Amino acid sequence: EELGVVYEEEAEADDGDGTSEVTALAFDGDHVASGHACGAVFLRNTSRTLMRASHEGVVTGVHWEGGATAFSASADRRLAQWDVRTGTRVAALQAKRPILCMDVCEGYAALGLDDGSVCVCSLSPLRLLFSFKAHDSPVSAVRLVTVSQLVTSCAGGGVALWRLDEEEVVVHRLLAGHFQDTS
Repeated sequence: EELGVVYEEEAEADDGDGTSEVTALAFDGDHVASGHACGAVFLRNTSRTLMRASHEGVVTGVHWEGGATAFSASADRRLAQWDVRTGTRVAALQAKRPILCMDVCEGYAALGLDDGSVCVCSLSPLRLLFSFKAHDSPVSAVRLVTVSQLVTSCAGGGVALWRLDEEEVVVHRLLAGHFQDTS
């Protein structure tokens, strides 16, 4: 019930039109972070909006655990770090291509790009650690299971499991069944 109130409040804060599509969402039980097609990022607890910031493109990932810092990724090619108290961007990484998806685990972020690449970043300090070519088509989803295990999928239907703790990032397993048409 409280979350319904939050979304009504968000619609009022969204220039009054309430039509911006939610494109990214995170919830930790007490705090909601949402990213929108218009580039807006909202951080709120279950009773009120705490921060609104924006990107220049569609927001494709958000991460916030209720603390003083939040993160968002966007098709504008930026992974942004936000100061929740002031609503200002305090740091940003510029990817080489639009960021289509993001996942966070233990202070690290995995970003899926539209050219099939994956970037792995440290969140503190915000910096790129490495990137690699994961797929031949855009990366549609990433899941950082642990800091050493990553699952990716692509627009072409592929799913791959990766080991990140070896000298070279290599595909651990391709799930070939995901490449077949099910119609």
